[in-house]
Amino acid sequence: MPSKTILDATLVVRLDLGDARIANDEFAARPDGKAQLANALLLYDSVAIPTYDLGIVPTLVRWLGPGAYLEALKGNAFRFIRRRGLLGYVGNGNGLSTLLIDETPRKSFEWWQEAVFGVTHAAMERQISNRLSDLSRVLRSHLLVESMKAVLEPGYDNEFFLKHIVQESYEDVEKNPRMIKLFQREFPGRVDLTRLPSVRPQDARILSCRGITDSVDLLLRVADVNMELFLAAAVGYADLYTVGHADELLRMKLARRRVAPATLQGFVSLLELNDLPDIGSAVTNQELTLEQIVDIRQHKDAVEFRRWLQTVPIVEPQALVKAYIKALSSKARPEGWVRRTVRLAITTAVGAINMPAGLAASVADTFFLEKWTSGYSPRLFLDRVADLDLPKQS
Repeated sequence: MPSKTILDATLVVRLDLGDARIANDEFAARPDGKAQLANALLLYDSVAIPTYDLGIVPTLVRWLGPGAYLEALKGNAFRFIRRRGLLGYVGNGNGLSTLLIDETPRKSFEWWQEAVFGVTHAAMERQISNRLSDLSRVLRSHLLVESMKAVLEPGYDNEFFLKHIVQESYEDVEKNPRMIKLFQREFPGRVDLTRLPSVRPQDARILSCRGITDSVDLLLRVADVNMELFLAAAVGYADLYTVGHADELLRMKLARRRVAPATLQGFVSLLELNDLPDIGSAVTNQELTLEQIVDIRQHKDAVEFRRWLQTVPIVEPQALVKAYIKALSSKARPEGWVRRTVRLAITTAVGAINMPAGLAASVADTFFLEKWTSGYSPRLFLDRVADLDLPKQS
């Protein structure tokens, strides 16, 4: 069953061990972030945003204005999915790891470090008090209380992380012919994913906002997709907006179970939705504000569109585009907007394909397939800019 919530990985502010204030300010200044948020708000009742430090909260307040932000929270438009620790790659055979830093008596945290590595309430308070310091104390207090209600902290232990994120990600690469060829292009011969030479024994790497630049970044992004699947399941089995080729990652998880070609072929359907009015460009071009987007999404036509999208079992591209235009037309004039194409991967519900006997037992060690056999069949909106791929060789 389609979800009312989308977990949007393109709205993640990617942090490293440097000053998180810079990363948050740079993200807040990006027009494509506002554009993506506008698109997500029109498609889903709730947008779940993974975050390390809750820095997205002051950004949303600035983008929408405090009043529209609080109104959106009241309508459950946002969920903030707190991730503890930074996903990284550590040298000397450690490979994929969670990086955590503790405050010491000799070296106390700056406020932004406490926001990244501290407890959630303190992180939210530091973000609001420091990045919204021009607002009144009463308003900041109100924003803190209401924003905390939208926070979710999915818990997992180290055993889960090692099995379903680390080992699963290694297997996703090692048993995917296209993927392993990408690694061998950089490191010819046998590839040891725990000892990639581009990270020295004493160093660590975190996937930055620059995206995928080499094999280490690619492995980190694969691991991030597996983490996104876990987070999406934790927030009510949400759909996802994620990196391109993530659908291939899911298909190969099933292929490793040696299912029949017909079953594998029916597992994921890839659609292209053409000629969709680009409300994000309208926001970027200042034809609409995000405050107006919040108003548009509350109109009955927009609400009816989201209900239709949540209940229609099979998405017909032309029908979706027509319904989307109708949802916008009551409060906006989409006729003159730029058009865009959206790539949508739909995983087929387990009961709708011929599942081999014994498959349910064989997928118990794979988080996504275990959830899929229990009824979770998400839709994946695929990023047209970022792919699970290496930069093209010149």
